[in-house]
Amino acid sequence: MLAAGGAVLPLLAGTPLLDSLSTFARIEDNGAGKYGYVLFALAGAMVIGDKLFGLSSRWMRYMITATVLARRRAEFEMDWGALWLEIGAAAPTVEQQSRAISMLRGFRIAVVSEVEEETRVWVAEFESGLAQLERFTRYEQRAATTVQATERTSAHGPAQTSVSAINHSSRSPR
Repeated sequence: MLAAGGAVLPLLAGTPLLDSLSTFARIEDNGAGKYGYVLFALAGAMVIGDKLFGLSSRWMRYMITATVLARRRAEFEMDWGALWLEIGAAAPTVEQQSRAISMLRGFRIAVVSEVEEETRVWVAEFESGLAQLERFTRYEQRAATTVQATERTSAHGPAQTSVSAINHSSRSPR
C-alpha cells in the first residue's frame, strides 16, 4: 500500500485531483506529490525490516503450524470419539485400553514433533538473520574504516600518500 501510494502521488502531482486533495487536506505548499517519495521510502524500510527480522515468514510458519496442530487435534478427537462409541457403556477391554493409550501417545508425539520441527526452523532462520546482521555490521565497519583512511590520506597530501604506500608495500611479506 505504501509503495503504491509512493508511486502514484508523484505521478498525480499537478493534476486537478491532487490539487483538490491538497486543498481538502489543507496542505499549504501544494506539494503533496513530495509525500509520495516519503511513502515509497517507508515501504522500502518496511521491506528491509521484514527481511532483517523475518516477520512475514515467522507469521506464515506460525499459521501453518497452528493449522497442522488443529488438524492433528481434530483427527485425534474423531478417532477418540469413535473408540468411545465402540466401547459404549461397557468397561473397555485390554485391547481397547491399549488402543486408547496408543492413540494418546501418537497424538502427544505428533504435537511434540511438530513443535520441535517449528523450533528447529525458527532457530535456523534466527541464526541466518543474525549472520546477515553481522555481515552488514562488518561491511559498515569496513566502509567507515575506508572512509577514515581516505580522509587521513587526503590530509597528508599526494606526495606523502605515495611514500606511505611504498613503505607499507615494502613491509608486507611476499
